[in-house]
Amino acid sequence: MKMNVDADIATAAIFAFPAEKQIGLIRRTVDVLDSKNGERSFGEPYLRRTADTMARRMAAAGIDGNTIVREVAAFRKAVEDESIRRFLDKIGMRRAK
Repeated sequence: MKMNVDADIATAAIFAFPAEKQIGLIRRTVDVLDSKNGERSFGEPYLRRTADTMARRMAAAGIDGNTIVREVAAFRKAVEDESIRRFLDKIGMRRAK
């Protein structure tokens, strides 16, 4: 009896966890950026390394390039949004949602 080998192969779709939902990583990144004596340019290499690591992990998991670019951009935006939120909280200017 001949078996169909192709029938035994399972396939699965791989989805990236939404970058803007990785709150712990976002907050930790902003903490590092803020700890660089107010000089964001000193924290930029950390942000770049974090985003590069995220991209490499997604690529290794089989996520397509367009999704990786989109997720890294969403992560960077979420970091910027968190930084702005903290600044507005600090000066008492944040509005309630």
